[in-house]
Amino acid sequence: MKKMMLFIIIFNLNNFASFCEFDLLNANNITSYDINEEINQLVENYPDFIESEVLLDSVMGKEIKVIRISNHIETFNKNSSYDSNKKNTFYIAGLHAREVVAPVSFLEIIRNTLKKANEGDNETLEMLSHNVIHFIPLVNPDGFDLSKFGKSHEIFGENFNRDLKANNNGVDINNNFPDSFFDSYNNKWTSIKESAIKQSLHISKKPSVAFYWGTELQPETKNIIDYMDRYYFEFFTDIHSQGNYIFWDSWFLSDQYRNENFRLAKTIQTISSKNDDSEVYRMEDYQSKIAPHGYGYSTAYYASNFHNPTVTIETSTCRNMPYFSAEQYLDIIERFNDIFIELDKFESIIYPYRVYRNNQIYGDYNNENTAIAMAKKIDGVYKYEEGEIKEIKFNFFRIIIKFYYKFILELKH
Repeated sequence: MKKMMLFIIIFNLNNFASFCEFDLLNANNITSYDINEEINQLVENYPDFIESEVLLDSVMGKEIKVIRISNHIETFNKNSSYDSNKKNTFYIAGLHAREVVAPVSFLEIIRNTLKKANEGDNETLEMLSHNVIHFIPLVNPDGFDLSKFGKSHEIFGENFNRDLKANNNGVDINNNFPDSFFDSYNNKWTSIKESAIKQSLHISKKPSVAFYWGTELQPETKNIIDYMDRYYFEFFTDIHSQGNYIFWDSWFLSDQYRNENFRLAKTIQTISSKNDDSEVYRMEDYQSKIAPHGYGYSTAYYASNFHNPTVTIETSTCRNMPYFSAEQYLDIIERFNDIFIELDKFESIIYPYRVYRNNQIYGDYNNENTAIAMAKKIDGVYKYEEGEIKEIKFNFFRIIIKFYYKFILELKH
């Protein structure tokens, strides 16, 4: 029986030989350098559909890249936050060091998407014709390599590989984002930490393998924050690798926003469960007010500042991180191979309370007080505007809007 099972596994993996460019049988040997080389190869092979950009280097000086995927990518305007003809969506992976499976698996999904587009697949081309997919495949390259190959470290000591989430400075990137949201009920800025009934137990007071917030923004964190600021995204997805959960509940925001988040999470749950043999991802409201897991999440930051849907996907149940099996890589690829086509059908709600900055849309909100507070925070312009999002094109009009915004603030205070 054991021999038969081994034969079946090898047979299945061989069936995927043409499906995957990475050698998944030796995936534990893939480095952050290999990830960037894969990106370079994709840009070289599919220049009509993909481009890459180097962001801030990691703490150890390793390149961190973002890729953009669309039809006729050369026409994408990098300096415009919004295009009424193409919606922007934002994905990141590899934020936690030991969760090494998502960068590789989702790059394979990207490769499969590009290959289908290049071969003229109508469904893929149609999706790419009105979408720009933005993806940082490996947020934390230092941690990625340390978790796999590190022997000793001045902060982590030895035998840290299975526990490592942090970057090279011992900062957990997913606790390093500013913890601040506008409480529209009490009309003030506050934080998850201040609002939670029970404080998190997942906190380190000093640099560590995990849960240390840090005292300043790390370059890896800054990359994500700066990129969120550049474009108006339909939604944001943070891809992790632990637990087969979808975290969706931003309890600190309005019920209307939470319902929209839930809708995105349910859509992703359906996408990931298309294979009858796959376990259904559980829907978790783990970031509850009663016992929050922590603060400074990428999704909490995005939700607080932009109020468009955002979820965290925990894509695997591996208990031996960072050493994932080839089957675990393939399971994720199979589950999410059509994610971009399926999520093309998802449309977030466009709210009338809008904030513009530098003549471009920054965010839309379901509450006027929140929009006004956000405009003040970023030195932007608040505008009530129903219907399709528009860009403010004339400086004269911008001056009028600024005057109106200041007048509203005076009335409210």
